[in-house]
Amino acid sequence: MLNDGVDTKEFCAVHNITLRTLKRLIAPFREYLQEHNIDIDMTLGRVTGEELRIVFMMHEFFSQGYRGGPWPFTNPDEAETIAMYNATNSAEPGKGFPAHTMPTRRALIDIATVALRMRQGHVNRLNPRLITIFSRRDPIPTMNITPKFFPELSEDETRRARLTAYFFWTNLPTLATDNRAINREYCEYMQSFPNPVASLVHQLRECIAQLLSAQQRDVFLSNQVVETNMYKAVLNYYVLEAPVVKVSDFSENRYQMKQYQQLLDAIHASIMSIPKDEPEHVFVRLAQGIEESVFTTMAPILPMFKTVEPLKVRVELESESFLNKDIIGFLNSFAVIKVLPPNSPVPPDVILCSIDHYDRVYALTHATVPVGDHQPTIIYWGNRSEDTDLLHILERVGKLADDKAAAITCDGPK
Repeated sequence: MLNDGVDTKEFCAVHNITLRTLKRLIAPFREYLQEHNIDIDMTLGRVTGEELRIVFMMHEFFSQGYRGGPWPFTNPDEAETIAMYNATNSAEPGKGFPAHTMPTRRALIDIATVALRMRQGHVNRLNPRLITIFSRRDPIPTMNITPKFFPELSEDETRRARLTAYFFWTNLPTLATDNRAINREYCEYMQSFPNPVASLVHQLRECIAQLLSAQQRDVFLSNQVVETNMYKAVLNYYVLEAPVVKVSDFSENRYQMKQYQQLLDAIHASIMSIPKDEPEHVFVRLAQGIEESVFTTMAPILPMFKTVEPLKVRVELESESFLNKDIIGFLNSFAVIKVLPPNSPVPPDVILCSIDHYDRVYALTHATVPVGDHQPTIIYWGNRSEDTDLLHILERVGKLADDKAAAITCDGPK
């Protein structure tokens, strides 16, 4: 993907394997891609398919696969990507769209994957549904699609490239925890004209609200972070017209989802009830993916639907590094993991810390707690740990969450 193809014969010779072995090794990943209407041309060693789907897949692949690891790209490198971010996230009228408050790793990879594909000569053709949704945004801000970064693009290619970049930039999930003007403006825009995306989101919100008490319903319907991300999730399926590579492919599992089966069933029933003669019926064949994507957007309010307690994690890290914040964000993406806020009085199930011998410190400060009474699992995360250590920690915490969810699913709440 980084080189837009490889000579498979040369690759096999260098790595001393046969072409048959190479095909066998990549078969699972190829099968996964084919489920999303993407394939690998074994002759050219290149990813093939509709360009928007390829970029979407690459964004999720590098966002999840390189979380906590080194910067995966050389063209653009990290410094140039940050320069592109500053041009894109600018509030200057006509030049940028300030969708983010800080350059998160996910936002930078969004910019880099779009830029990489364009520099490889893959400028997306005009997508009719994309034009339908964003035609009222004309002219699209220039963002980073300028001669400074892409001098080789023609006028027509620049126009198409800006629409593609704008789609991916504005459709990144918002990670804010509070309602902001940018979210309100996004929702108001989507509601300002008739379109299948707005209709389905309205239908789903009304359906989900019926599962809640009157007070909880007001909280849900007033949460613009969740509403904004629901629009973005549904829009992805509308534009790509195919199953979407999504975060839940990498983080969710059947134990976590099963705790919220009533919610998932309600979303499924709502989508499947759409009459065949309605424009929104285009979503029916993509129902399973939409259900999972919409479920993921509801992470901030899932406790209102929970049937069991999530795995409670306390983070005791000595430095506020970019990587540490990335850990917290990733843990929060798991439905059955709740990262406790600082100074929370709630007893944790897991303590992720960077303090040497923290188990002794915890034992001393909790000496009066009876043995066997809520003893947390303590996991050490050093300030100089590598990305492989991060993966081991995520696997361990995820396993603890799975074990707790599975035990409660099998035995019932204690």
